[in-house]
Amino acid sequence: MLGTKNAPITANLVSAHSAGIQNMKFAAKIGVGFNIGGSIYDVLDGNKSFEEATADVIIETAKTAGAAYVGTGVITLASSAAATLAETSIGSAVTTAAVTAGAAIADTAVGSAIVGGIEAVAGAIATIEAAPFAVVADGAAVLGFLWKAITD
Repeated sequence: MLGTKNAPITANLVSAHSAGIQNMKFAAKIGVGFNIGGSIYDVLDGNKSFEEATADVIIETAKTAGAAYVGTGVITLASSAAATLAETSIGSAVTTAAVTAGAAIADTAVGSAIVGGIEAVAGAIATIEAAPFAVVADGAAVLGFLWKAITD
């Protein structure tokens, strides 16, 4: 299909799928650990049997991974559409206005703090993505256990 009128559409769908798969793996890596931690708490507290907890981990992790895949795919496709729109004169004007507004907000104390926070989160995500599965799952399990203990 590449080289035809459908090539841009096909490329965008392939990009959305690839981004969705990558984010799905990331979400599953954290989600499975978090769900295991919460389920361990539920079993120890007598709220669930081991079998129920096991089923919940599988179902909740699948839902988390699926939502990450779909959400990332939609965002990727919307980004592609925005990039296409930005190539028009109206889209260019909107993009320029948005960039100008973003820069003005980033120059304020609150905006600067938000930008710094976003950069810190991006760094943490990169670290988590690079970490071995067992390390991430173990850490997420501890967080899931603690979260369940606090909110129960």
